[in-house]
Amino acid sequence: MHILFEGAPATGKSTLAKRLAAHHGFYRVPEVNELFPTRPVPEPQYWYCARQLDRCRRARQHSKSILDGDPLQAVWFSWIYPERGFPAWSQSLDYFESQIDSVFLPNGYIHLRVDESVRYERERVRERDRGHSHEQFLSKWRRYANFSGPQAALIDAMRREFPEWVFSFEAAELADTVQKILDLEFGAAPSAADFVGWLRDWLSNHYATDYRT
Repeated sequence: MHILFEGAPATGKSTLAKRLAAHHGFYRVPEVNELFPTRPVPEPQYWYCARQLDRCRRARQHSKSILDGDPLQAVWFSWIYPERGFPAWSQSLDYFESQIDSVFLPNGYIHLRVDESVRYERERVRERDRGHSHEQFLSKWRRYANFSGPQAALIDAMRREFPEWVFSFEAAELADTVQKILDLEFGAAPSAADFVGWLRDWLSNHYATDYRT
């Protein structure tokens, strides 16, 4: 079984993935920033996308794996924040289409969500424990302002299009959430080509600013 966790920062993705890895035999594939902490300077345009395909290869090598974050994140993150100077989402999607045989879709795509007040407190405590000041925490929090709305809109559209593949639920008490995931029954995942084609069409016809709060 291969699954993927996605969600806004501090929704519990890594905590959940680590628990499943420690107690249920899954191999956790961390995010790019954890796997490859040193980035080249200057950074080639598609370096980040290529590292996401490295993550896909790692997930494929195990019979049970968890992708701790969506390999196509570079695409929709640029859609959410087009003003931040990242490569245009369409260019990143062009790259993934050119490497479509390396794009790996797991058996299930799981979106985790928590109330914004809970997420705020978790992020505050996490940054405090890292030795960061309250001002540093606020700066990071503001960088992700207006993130949850656009991401949730995309995930909801994915759920409607692929209802047996995409699931979204509140991340409650850890043990209960683990059991809920283990009890899920997944249908057939779309092909990478079909999903990338659908994603291009949906992003082309929707604007993240319409979902910001």
